[in-house]
Amino acid sequence: MIFISHNHKDKPIVEPIALKLSEIFGQDKVFYDSWSMQPGDGIIDKMSEGLGETEYFFFFVSGNSLSSKMVSLEWQNALLKASKGKCKLVPIRLDSIEMPPILST
Repeated sequence: MIFISHNHKDKPIVEPIALKLSEIFGQDKVFYDSWSMQPGDGIIDKMSEGLGETEYFFFFVSGNSLSSKMVSLEWQNALLKASKGKCKLVPIRLDSIEMPPILST
């Protein structure tokens, strides 16, 4: 499972990548809010489910995503999981914002 973490303001950049990944791996293997969460779903429950299954966590880092509390919860949980060797965290910088120090290596 690939988890795509981003802020909704960055969708114009992130969505084409999500669509390409879904073409290659299948939509059911890519956790992306546009198709992984439906109206009426519990956001926290779905996010937790997606994070639990993720093997690759793509974190689209931008000023928008770093100011989002929800995105912060996502990437910090992925970092903990990655520190235990249970997933790969892949930060992808979208703008000139500095990476959080813990992700700068």
